[in-house]
Amino acid sequence: MLASIPTVGALFAIAAAIVGLVLLAGLVAGQFRRGVVQELRESLLTATNEISIERGRSDRLEREAIGMHEEIKALRAQVATLHTVLRDDQQIARLVGAELKNELATLIQHDDEKLQENVALGVARGLEAPVRALTAAVERIK
Repeated sequence: MLASIPTVGALFAIAAAIVGLVLLAGLVAGQFRRGVVQELRESLLTATNEISIERGRSDRLEREAIGMHEEIKALRAQVATLHTVLRDDQQIARLVGAELKNELATLIQHDDEKLQENVALGVARGLEAPVRALTAAVERIK
């Protein structure tokens, strides 16, 4: 029966083995925890870098959008100015066209009067010789 009762040395050996296993388990758990913590730190650093990159892109896109908005405002102002200028030019063109039409009508009327005068003179000149011949014939008959 004495063989089945553990001795103090054996109990110390068992206790030492248990303490060793607990210490070993703690060491393994600590290493595991440090590995997990390191991975979490690396993941957090990667995520922070990606967020920073995306924030930079977002800021750049926002600046571009603001720039495009300003360009659109400027273009709208130019379109309004061009529309006003075009309307004014059309009005001027109508006035000039009406003035040219009146001037042309005056020139045509003047040319028509000159033509009628020239036709009358041409007819008179064309009839001058026959009228002289008739006058001479009448004079001979008398």
